[in-house]
Amino acid sequence: MGIIVAMASFILLRYLIEEVLYPEWLGFHNYAKGTSFTYYIADNIYFGSSYIAIALGVYSVQQNFRDEVTNRKLKDEAVKAELAFLKSQINPHFLYNTLNYVYSLAIPVSDKLANAVLRLSDLMRYTLTESPDGKVRLVKEVEYLESYIALFQMRFEPNFYVDFKTEGLEEEHEIAALVMIPFVENAFKHGVINDPSQPVKILLSVRDKRLVFEVSNKISHAQKDHSSGVGLVNVHRRLDLILSRPT
Repeated sequence: MGIIVAMASFILLRYLIEEVLYPEWLGFHNYAKGTSFTYYIADNIYFGSSYIAIALGVYSVQQNFRDEVTNRKLKDEAVKAELAFLKSQINPHFLYNTLNYVYSLAIPVSDKLANAVLRLSDLMRYTLTESPDGKVRLVKEVEYLESYIALFQMRFEPNFYVDFKTEGLEEEHEIAALVMIPFVENAFKHGVINDPSQPVKILLSVRDKRLVFEVSNKISHAQKDHSSGVGLVNVHRRLDLILSRPT
């Protein structure tokens, strides 16, 4: 279609210049009188084809060059991503195996310590479990949240007040993995967890195939450690990537 439009534009522009403007300004035509319209079209297609072919050749070379640069960048990014993934896998697996060993050592020493190590080991194992589509069963994600909350409770009890409720969960429900934990982390980090009158409230409900996740907390004015603030950004990015995947 583009070639047809280009050819038609060439013919019309040439006709305007040679058969309209030339006679008006210079007093002569480029084509002899009596030239048929069919011959005029055929002659212009013949001459115009060479220019269009040259333009297509130049465009093709430029496009191939751009594609080559893009492919090279994609390959470089793929290599970097693979290396980063492998690096991220080494440390978690090492820590997970080490935690299992520490758990075996903690059992005869303290049930509370052993239980804390076991909870931490469960959290580590869950983060290493990844599905091809980036989704997990919602009940498993809830179990992860419960383990995370329980681990914090061991650390801060008895002054730890969190109200975690779930509604409408079904076995077949799925969710993007680890998208809810940043909200809970922020509540524990920036909120007050030792006030029984204003506990951290976490509600997860599913109604009509719609998941609602609410986290509310009293704001803490105590000094906090500085963080990069990438948790919520990563949540948005991961959801965008999952939603953009072809089904």
